[in-house]
Amino acid sequence: MSILTLVSIHRIILAMPWAVLFFALSITERSVIESVFVRQAEIGRRLAGVNYLANFSYLETDSLNGTTKRLGCVRRVMMTGYEKQRDVFLSATVDGKEVYGARMRRVCQELKRKGLIARQSIMPFLVSTRDEYDYEVIRNDMVNGESCLVIEFFPKKVGSRHLRGKGYVSRKSYDVVRLEFLPARLPFVVRKARMVLDYKPVQGFWLPCRFSMWMELRLKVFKEFLHQRIEVEDVYDDYQLSLSRYGS
Repeated sequence: MSILTLVSIHRIILAMPWAVLFFALSITERSVIESVFVRQAEIGRRLAGVNYLANFSYLETDSLNGTTKRLGCVRRVMMTGYEKQRDVFLSATVDGKEVYGARMRRVCQELKRKGLIARQSIMPFLVSTRDEYDYEVIRNDMVNGESCLVIEFFPKKVGSRHLRGKGYVSRKSYDVVRLEFLPARLPFVVRKARMVLDYKPVQGFWLPCRFSMWMELRLKVFKEFLHQRIEVEDVYDDYQLSLSRYGS
């Protein structure tokens, strides 16, 4: 046996533990991601619908003219599925003052145009949208006292409704605890942005409790035509759950 052959065998032996480790990590990652969707399927079987209160606030700051616009509303949301949602507006405010009647309706319509009720996005970690995204476990982290696995997601094929970002998943239950994301395609006027959806336990289910977003919009061609900062917060509370009699 030649020295070169011995060297080659030695290299193969040294490489084997790393290959085995890589294979084991790959198996573990697939197992984790599979467990997340198993949990989502279980929630889908057990939870027939939700009814909750949503408190929405919108702040628009225009740096060019020094003005601010502050709008808000409270609504009751009834859902029997992601695309099956009905909103009943209970109140609306302009610069902290409650408005009524026709003006309230105009404020609610304006908030809708600004994306208050936006269900066009293809959300990750749903059984129905699983094939839209690739998932990768990237690290461990703590969120609100919960030990989590951080799973990065990105669309297999980028479209106008897709998102990209990270999900924080409980190591104990494989529930989604937080999502941090952005649209996969951002308009060119968006210079900076961040979106976060936090969850909390409600009667054994982790459900959304707060959505927050901020973005900076700028447009400059020789001179600046647009420079705005948008801040949004939507807080969810007073959950009423409808359990499925077919759920396990």
